[in-house]
Amino acid sequence: RHAAVPPAGDPGAWLDTVGDYSGLDDAESRRSYAEDVLGWLEDGVRTLAADGRVIALAPRAVALPEGVGGRRAYSGAEYPGARWVAASSTNYTSGRGGNSVRYIVIHTMQGSYAGSISWFQNPAADASAHYNIRSSDGEITQMVREADTGWHAGNWSYNQQSIGIEHEGYVSDPGRWYTDTMYRSSAALTRHLCDKYGIPIDRSHIIGHVEVPGATHTDPGSGWDWDRYMALVRGEPPRPDYDAELVGVDHPAEMVSGERAVAWVEMRNTGARTWDLSGTWLGTTGPRDHASPLYDAENWLNTHRATAPDHSTYGTGAVGRFSFMIAAPEVTEETVVTDTFGLVQEGVTWFGPEDVTFSITIRPATPPEEPPPADDGAADPPDADDGTSGDITPPVEDGEASAEPLPAEPTLDRPEAAMLTGGCSAGGPAAPAASWLPWLLALVGFSRWRRT
Repeated sequence: RHAAVPPAGDPGAWLDTVGDYSGLDDAESRRSYAEDVLGWLEDGVRTLAADGRVIALAPRAVALPEGVGGRRAYSGAEYPGARWVAASSTNYTSGRGGNSVRYIVIHTMQGSYAGSISWFQNPAADASAHYNIRSSDGEITQMVREADTGWHAGNWSYNQQSIGIEHEGYVSDPGRWYTDTMYRSSAALTRHLCDKYGIPIDRSHIIGHVEVPGATHTDPGSGWDWDRYMALVRGEPPRPDYDAELVGVDHPAEMVSGERAVAWVEMRNTGARTWDLSGTWLGTTGPRDHASPLYDAENWLNTHRATAPDHSTYGTGAVGRFSFMIAAPEVTEETVVTDTFGLVQEGVTWFGPEDVTFSITIRPATPPEEPPPADDGAADPPDADDGTSGDITPPVEDGEASAEPLPAEPTLDRPEAAMLTGGCSAGGPAAPAASWLPWLLALVGFSRWRRT
């Protein structure tokens, strides 16, 4: 679509080429953009960029093509640095009905920057906002004069008392569209308007479309980081690129050795950067980068990096989940296994809480063997080896135990007597003394007879 490259010394001849560079869809918007650029070249520029740097261009003569009024362009915008593209006169109301500006209403386009500009130029739209902001670079286009009533809030009273600011993107995809550049550009515009109209810098006067009474829209949605935005409007120090706060943790309380289970950690992104699948990881801490006892070889990135976020769209303010598998280590007895985790932007920094703790009771896969029963004294005593035996109740034929103890056996220190009285108690009691005494007397008499 580009024309031949015009002569370098004739800026006015670049009208069509500059219009193509804008990326706008319709011819009128492209032409307006090009006229704005040429108008600024003619008038000169001195302004501040979003990062505080001074941008200065000296004015120069521009030979504008016939019919092109360069001065109507950027000079038509009331906010320094914004471009001007007028909305269709059928999409807004002249004046404010005697009302003063009291509110700033923040919107999400649910579409593209160029598409919204084209839509507000369409007489059939029945809608308009005062300012539109592009996601990629924070460019601002004004389409309704601040003194006029834009049709953006869905509440006529609030329309008459507010300035509407539309932001490129979709409520359902804040991580992609709500860029740091857009936040900063929008916050600078809002601060300018608050200073200009004496609007308090608070959440009662800087509101989302969803907060307008009677609103049927939900923008800018839960992904819009109001804390960050208001800090920028107030001029407070910017938040770090990477930061997080713990939202929730889930893991089993008990496991068996060798068992696998799903666990997750949820963090809210409180930093300025979107979390990336290729670099934002949940790692082991305390100390950092240790091999985890819960490491799962089939699921983890390595022994000390459990997982990346479940999605790559967790921008500022979004809650990101980190899901992964854990494996119960081998134990020989019931053991409480503890590990801690935190977030790391690989090669850049650790951030957020680094003490997210898992504490899990691990039981062995095979229960230990039961120990043998303790000796309670009921077992039979071992054979006596001293030639004596204790009091033992003899068996009774009718199954009833005898209440009478046996008489104590005599203690003999002769080997023959030991042979006669020793032995296992299971064989029954010893014979009464009357049965063996005659034999003993006979043996003594025989011994004396032989000696005589």
